[in-house]
Amino acid sequence: MDFCADLTNEALVEMADTFFSRRREIDLRKKVLLEKVQELRLKAEHIDAKWRTLRRLLLQDASALKALTAAMHFDPEELCCIVVDEDHIFRFAPPWSLTKRGRYIKSVEHVYDALCEDVRDYNDGTSSPDSDDKRRIIVSTHYVALKQMYDEINRDVDTINESQPTSCVLGFARNLDVVEMERRKVSGATFQNASERIDSSMALAKLTQDDFNLPAIPTPPLWNELKQTMEPILTKIYEKKAEEVRAAIDGLLAN
Repeated sequence: MDFCADLTNEALVEMADTFFSRRREIDLRKKVLLEKVQELRLKAEHIDAKWRTLRRLLLQDASALKALTAAMHFDPEELCCIVVDEDHIFRFAPPWSLTKRGRYIKSVEHVYDALCEDVRDYNDGTSSPDSDDKRRIIVSTHYVALKQMYDEINRDVDTINESQPTSCVLGFARNLDVVEMERRKVSGATFQNASERIDSSMALAKLTQDDFNLPAIPTPPLWNELKQTMEPILTKIYEKKAEEVRAAIDGLLAN
C-alpha cells in the first residue's frame, strides 16, 4: 500500500506541477506583454502629437486632410484610443526658406517626416547595440512583435484549455483513489454533469482587444511620393489664408 500511495502522490505532484506551471507561464507572458503595450502606447502618443500638428498646419482643411490620409493609407480614427490633452502637440523650429510660402510647405514636410520616423519605429522598432554586449543588436519594442506575442498567447491559451481541461485533471486525480471511486459510484456522486461548468469557470482567460488597445498605423510613404499631390494643395491653402497659416506656424514654435 505504501508503494501505491507513493506512486499516487508522485503522479499527482507531477500533474499538478504541469497543470499550474503552464498557467503560471501564461500569466507571466501576459504580464510582460501588457507592460510592453504600455511602453508602446507612449510611442503612439508621440505619433498622435505629430498628427495633431499636421492638422493644425493644414488649418483643419477637410479636402487637404482627406488627400493626405488617402496618400498615407491612414485612418485617423485609429488614434481615438490614444487619450491625450488637446494641446499635446509637436513643437518645432520651422525650416528656413526664401519665401513664406516655401517656409510653410517645408514646415509641413518637416512634421510629416518626423511622423514617418515615429511610425516606422512604432511598427518595426529601431536597432541599436546592446549596452551590455556591443556585439549584440537589440530592437526596441514595436507593434509587429507585440501583435505576434498577443496572437501566440491566445493560441497557447486555447491549446491549454483544450488539451488539459480542469475536469480531466480532477478526474484523473479521483481515479487514482480506487476506494473513493467505488464510494462515489455507490452514492451516485460521479460528477458527470459538472465537467463543463468546472472547465468554464477555471479556464484560462484569453487576452482581449481591450488588453491590446494599440492603434494599427500603416507605415506612410516618403514625402517625395506625396509632393506632387500635396504641394499644390498647400500652395492653395497659403494663397487663400496666408495670415492663418503664419499664425498656425507661430503657435507651434518650439519654446
